Amino acid sequence: ETIELPTFIEKPMGKKIDGAVWFRKKIAIPENWVGHDLEIRLGTIDDFDVTYCNGVKVGETGVEIPEPYMIPRHYVAPGSLVTSSEVTLAVRVFDHFGGGGFAGPPEAMELSCPARNSHVPLRGDWRFHMEIPLEPSAIGGPGTPGVPRQPRDPNSSNRPSGLYNGMITPVAPYTLSGTIWYQGEANASTAYQYRRLLPAMIADWRETWNDTTMPFGIVQLVNFRDRDTVPSPSTWAELREAQAMAARSDPHVGLAVGIDVGQANRLHPANKRPLGERLSAWAQATVYGRNLVYSGPALKRASFGTDTVTLVFEHIGSGLAVKGDSLTGFSLAGSDSVFHWATARIQGDSVMVWSDLVETPVELRYGWANNPDCNLYNKEGFPAVPFRTDSFPGVTFSER
Repeated sequence: ETIELPTFIEKPMGKKIDGAVWFRKKIAIPENWVGHDLEIRLGTIDDFDVTYCNGVKVGETGVEIPEPYMIPRHYVAPGSLVTSSEVTLAVRVFDHFGGGGFAGPPEAMELSCPARNSHVPLRGDWRFHMEIPLEPSAIGGPGTPGVPRQPRDPNSSNRPSGLYNGMITPVAPYTLSGTIWYQGEANASTAYQYRRLLPAMIADWRETWNDTTMPFGIVQLVNFRDRDTVPSPSTWAELREAQAMAARSDPHVGLAVGIDVGQANRLHPANKRPLGERLSAWAQATVYGRNLVYSGPALKRASFGTDTVTLVFEHIGSGLAVKGDSLTGFSLAGSDSVFHWATARIQGDSVMVWSDLVETPVELRYGWANNPDCNLYNKEGFPAVPFRTDSFPGVTFSER
């Protein structure tokens, strides 16, 4: 079978898959590359890989590397392997949890010859073969042979209560002014469940510390992965929605929006300073009583007209602002429930939204994607909270 890379293997297969998968591609190279060292760049890979050139291993990234899914792969094939104007690359990818495969942007995949100062792209069609899944039901349905997962040892952080007993219980006797919570990536596939899970955890910690109003600052998931060319379903958007719901339902829970600090190919962004500053503003304003702006615009009301939607926000500070030439990140749907990109402009303290492709809009979304291109702020520099007006069952609704 063939698969277009980069992508996660689960996307074309339509199933949850963990285990070992082989990818192979023959690449035509210029004649003047023969005999010279080649550099192989594959972007980030989730989780581990062993890479071969013409049947010889040229590199690997394994379990000894912290957070291997964040490491762009860069290997060198020695010139002694380059004996003709065609090379064959093979990559064995092992995914042990969640999504697995090639996570980097297409332009990150290339084969180059430094001696000739030229390169050829590696994105596109590759042959692939599932070596063996970790679970019997991973491919082909019940009865498919598989390998049982390795049992968790008693000290594993992934055992039930492992993190809580190891990290929370020892500090529970100490007094806290509040809590900061930066998590959610691993729960994106079950975002509807997170709507209950996060408030339940907050309540449990407050009970543990005997503080029913303990402040709880949530860092909303940042932007991550490739940008969509058309409005599309998004598990990360649904998880952000669950985080925002927890903040809206409790006056002692805050939300630091990070929709503008992420990186497409890094799960954990390098620049976390804005997140710390936004959390600090929230804590200073709501916990310590300072009079300052601590949030970006949050939807207060949406009024649907014949062809235009008027949005009214709270937390606008000294006014709404756009970073860039024009507002982006809005999409509209009519009665057919099909979303199209929309045009928007700031009008005073409101935002007007419309689309030539939607004659009578009935639903609106903003920043609804894994990595949305959205740029509505207040003048104090806080980004708007992503939102939607519809209540359609999302892609994680069945996992609730």
